[in-house]
Amino acid sequence: MAEPTLTISYAGFKVEVGYFLGLGYDENAWSAPDAQNIRGIIRQAYRQFLYPPLQPGESKQHVWSFLRRAGVLNAWPNLAGTVSGSPTYDADTGLSTVTVTAAKFVDSVTSHNLKFGTSGTSYAIKTFVSTTQVKVTGDASGEAAGQAYTVTANGNYDLPDAFGSLDGPITFQPGDLYTDLLIVGEGEIRRRRVVDTTATIPVYAAIRPKSSDGSTGQRFELLIWPTPDASYTLDYAYYLNPDDLTDANPYPLGGNAYGECLLASCLAVAEQKSHDAVAQHTMRFKELLAAAIARDKSSQRPNVYGSLNPTVSEGRIVRHASWLPANVVVATI
Repeated sequence: MAEPTLTISYAGFKVEVGYFLGLGYDENAWSAPDAQNIRGIIRQAYRQFLYPPLQPGESKQHVWSFLRRAGVLNAWPNLAGTVSGSPTYDADTGLSTVTVTAAKFVDSVTSHNLKFGTSGTSYAIKTFVSTTQVKVTGDASGEAAGQAYTVTANGNYDLPDAFGSLDGPITFQPGDLYTDLLIVGEGEIRRRRVVDTTATIPVYAAIRPKSSDGSTGQRFELLIWPTPDASYTLDYAYYLNPDDLTDANPYPLGGNAYGECLLASCLAVAEQKSHDAVAQHTMRFKELLAAAIARDKSSQRPNVYGSLNPTVSEGRIVRHASWLPANVVVATI
């Protein structure tokens, strides 16, 4: 599909900032320090646009609807099987590749330990490769081929690297007649794990930031209780932490409807850094940002409020809000 011609790409932002700084439109004529400065300005401007300041009269920061993504997580029980061949070790990465005979692994298996049955040695799973292959930390090449392995579930599952925050409920798959997981504080999950370790259908969930030494950005994990007694597929929505604009990935999130606002953000940052002043481009960005937020709020407004459940009334299927009496019809199909 062709990109709409009104879309402003990364190249367009660069040349507009370059012209504003008096460097001209030809980026090939810019010095390396100037090009680096322009990249930094656009990066800062993109962050300023994606995470806008609190608007006048508002009690909370606006979150763009285009940052919302659908997520799927497999909440798995204890895994067990047989290793296929001996693990191979890569000294450059410090990781060993472990291949198993049957498809058991899912992407949320990272941060758990794989234990070999013969040696009894456990290795931390670093990377999910496929349903039959993972990479573990350390040299596991000495482990014998064909031995049993286990991965013990603890109810903690890594969320996507780009996960920023949860949006809405965590639900089971269509056809699984289980209620939504109740979102609680992670302390409540820990408390319940102390008093009951029985594996069964998950009921509670919590989001917890993972500890980090700074070698990677902030990551999050999902904690559920009880620990699953079987494999359950969970659906959820989240707001992502986006990647930077680059020549290889030049199109900003939101599309061309917000391109002029982002351009104004770029010129506002350039204005502040080059002139050390808040002037016309900063004011222009504030105006366009307010309009963009209003547009985004309008696009998110639902037609019907409340939880909708189908009921039959006089031979017709109707929708009604669950918090209203059943005979109050607010929309008819």
